[in-house]
Amino acid sequence: MFSNFYTSIPIIVVLALFIDVVIGWPNKLFIIIGHPVTWIGKAINALEKTLNRHHFSMIQKRTLGILMIAFLALPIMIFSIFLESFLNELQFYVIIQAILIWPFLAVRSLYSHVDDILRELNKDNLGSARLALSKIVGREVKNLDEEQICKASIESLSESTSDGVIAPIFWALVFGFPGIAVYKVVNTLDSMVGYKNERFEDFGWASARLDDFINWIPARLTAILISSLTATPLNTFLFAYKNSNASASPNAGWPQSAMAYALKIRLMGQKTYNDLVIDQVTINQYASSPKKQNLCEALYFYKKTIILMIIILTILGLVGSMF
Repeated sequence: MFSNFYTSIPIIVVLALFIDVVIGWPNKLFIIIGHPVTWIGKAINALEKTLNRHHFSMIQKRTLGILMIAFLALPIMIFSIFLESFLNELQFYVIIQAILIWPFLAVRSLYSHVDDILRELNKDNLGSARLALSKIVGREVKNLDEEQICKASIESLSESTSDGVIAPIFWALVFGFPGIAVYKVVNTLDSMVGYKNERFEDFGWASARLDDFINWIPARLTAILISSLTATPLNTFLFAYKNSNASASPNAGWPQSAMAYALKIRLMGQKTYNDLVIDQVTINQYASSPKKQNLCEALYFYKKTIILMIIILTILGLVGSMF
């Protein structure tokens, strides 16, 4: 059973990618049943309201934050392990597992969100572009001009290529369906409670640290993939390595720096979150500010990265089938 699993998992992921690229997560389906990530989000919201009390001490909040991870991740991990074990005995387990993995990928939705921003910019509709941008970033967008919108979009696209696409694929390859399911739990926890503010700094501490850990390898793999698509792969990767600490995150700076070098633009710098101005190091500070053309190029790089990933997975699947 396990030999079959390790032989077929790259092909399973490729099939899941094709499903996601072709149909995404249809809006009609979302209206009827929602989405696995929204289910996880509702569970997180309920647990957070129950466990996170402002009068608790730092130790209490951190302990309860760890317990929330366990309450969510352990049942999903156990259930997905048993489910995968059962499915591996079925004749069409490859197709069934691809369907299970499909919702945890965000290939089409990420492209669509950023493409929506570009479409509005091409219409010179800054208001609608800001609204579209607000769906993928946490920063304040109401006063952003065209260049700032492009910069924020490219930064989000770069980072999300790692934690929305490459990381889920990586953990699916390592642990199959349980790997990608648990990854999505942790990643969603971080996106909801992993903030450094009064409410979440202690309660979400464990979620943020765990998310940093599980994205450590995928972020660097993403930088390698982006670098390999440039004319100077080694220079691009070395640039990403040298500038990776520009972000407060130990991971986001890798794909963002690689993209900045690939497009010859500057990224990061000053941002505003909830009226709080944050000064970050500027990546590629002597380069020009991002324009609409650069956002279009970033989407093209994104598509090439996905194609390269599919090629690599297909090769892994074919090689595995020979042994």
